[in-house]
Amino acid sequence: MMRLQTILVGMDWSPASMDAWREACALARTFGARLVLAHAVPETTSVRAEREEVVLQAEAMLRQLAVDVGAEAARVVVEEGRPADVLLAVAGREQVDLVVLGAGARTTLDRVLLGSCAERVVRESPAPVWLVRPGRAHPEVRRILCALDGDLEAKESDEALRAAVYLCRTFVADLTLVTVVPDPGAARPWAGEASGLPEAVARGEEALRRRLEGIDRHGVETRVLVRAGKPAPGIVEAAGLVGCDLLVMGTRGLTGLAHLWSGSTAERVIRAVPSSVLVVKAR
Repeated sequence: MMRLQTILVGMDWSPASMDAWREACALARTFGARLVLAHAVPETTSVRAEREEVVLQAEAMLRQLAVDVGAEAARVVVEEGRPADVLLAVAGREQVDLVVLGAGARTTLDRVLLGSCAERVVRESPAPVWLVRPGRAHPEVRRILCALDGDLEAKESDEALRAAVYLCRTFVADLTLVTVVPDPGAARPWAGEASGLPEAVARGEEALRRRLEGIDRHGVETRVLVRAGKPAPGIVEAAGLVGCDLLVMGTRGLTGLAHLWSGSTAERVIRAVPSSVLVVKAR
């Protein structure tokens, strides 16, 4: 069962990190969680006194940020080093339950630039990572989309589904499950219904319903959705169709996004989906 008792927020005072801070504060209020604010100071000078002054200034700014929202009890951590190194180290030391990061700035095509720090934290963080979509339109979480692998042996999908159900209960949100099946007729567009697409979609729906077996969903309204084609465009299309406030997806292990969410597929989804994204690791 997912729990949210300690939330780590990566702060650099960029618009993306301020969006992340606001969403993290809302999550902390909802779950009664403790906040940890972390900032990485670049190692740009060899003069120790100057470095210490920069650290003290950053700590003061973070404390004031916490006071402004009534979160005086928030822990503030400022360390020298690369942002990803600092965030991962703090996440491990503080045994956080969630890392909240700004996904980055929007491009002219309304996509999101993740940046190397966010990408590395997503890959290596021992805790789930909540990537906040810049300027997210919906102030509340009312519709959650959970993207699942059709492989019933994929344990990362189970973790993502449990997290999605837990969040739906907390936010009183509706849940949609989506999987993407290969289109058997993609290489033979002239084959029409003979391509086997209806059968592939039916198998995808059955896989989703079997995933729900054994999951306590009492009080959570759930529906299933199957798209055909390539995984990334299918998931992004489903997110737009549902109008979700949050996409939940799973990863395997600590070395990267694997299986259905392998490599560039997951990155394309995270960059293009119109909502915030929660990335959950398999235990």
